[in-house]
Amino acid sequence: AARTLGLDSHLVLRIEDFAVKDAGSFCDKAGLEGNLLLNRMVGAKLHLCTKSEYARHGSTKLIDEVVQNLLKQGKRPYAIPVGGSNLLGTWGYIRGFEELLEQAKQQLDGKPFFSDIVIATGSAGSLAGISLANHLANTGTKVWAYGACDSPEWFHNFINKNILAEVLPENMMNLKSEELCKVYHARNLGYAISSEEELKSIREVALRTGVLFDPVYSGKAIHNFGRHLEDEPEKFGDRVLFWHTGGLFGLWDKQEQLKALLDANTIDGRPDVQPVFDSTLTSSAKL
Repeated sequence: AARTLGLDSHLVLRIEDFAVKDAGSFCDKAGLEGNLLLNRMVGAKLHLCTKSEYARHGSTKLIDEVVQNLLKQGKRPYAIPVGGSNLLGTWGYIRGFEELLEQAKQQLDGKPFFSDIVIATGSAGSLAGISLANHLANTGTKVWAYGACDSPEWFHNFINKNILAEVLPENMMNLKSEELCKVYHARNLGYAISSEEELKSIREVALRTGVLFDPVYSGKAIHNFGRHLEDEPEKFGDRVLFWHTGGLFGLWDKQEQLKALLDANTIDGRPDVQPVFDSTLTSSAKL
């Protein structure tokens, strides 16, 4: 987005502590997996920190460090927090919800609005905007979120302190995140660490619908939502919307796990990669 507007972009990214000790340049340490390839293709500047530095200083301090260095260079940086989770990002999702209402009005053809909205959450911004807009629109729709990295308590606290306390008018200051949405754990093995079951769920949805989910956020959410729906179907209505938040390129980071899954779970019991002619296979064997 920055490049299309002729702007430079600078990204603060975490790497493993041991990677700093390894030989090689910082370009090697950054790598080219997932979004990193796209970021570097459009000329984004990467500012690396270790996970222990991130834990010690926090994202706000690290971003500010980069901002201050850019100011010294005569630049005019605009800082975007992790996940874009600030007031401006929240308003973006409120506007997005307005678009959803308009699309539903046109496409549902008089049928009821969604009974439930399901979403992945990682930094709480999208959840804050969607759940608040849903409340303001008085739809009666339930909002369910599956957290990919932190606890339900963390997400509610963040929304209450950093979003609702800043955006709500005085006569609505008693409104709390806990009233707007229900948040469930979906971290499982850990942030950005995929279990075989999660990847199987992503594959199953892809086979049935042609829609792909990323393994870090929406993939964890669709997996845990599926289990939740099986265990407690009575909690959900009959028109559920899963709000896809993107992140597809995270799949590139799971190639080894996915290869094993794809090789072991073919659609019709036959390999999904075959020669056009049987003779091709015979000739290859002779070589």
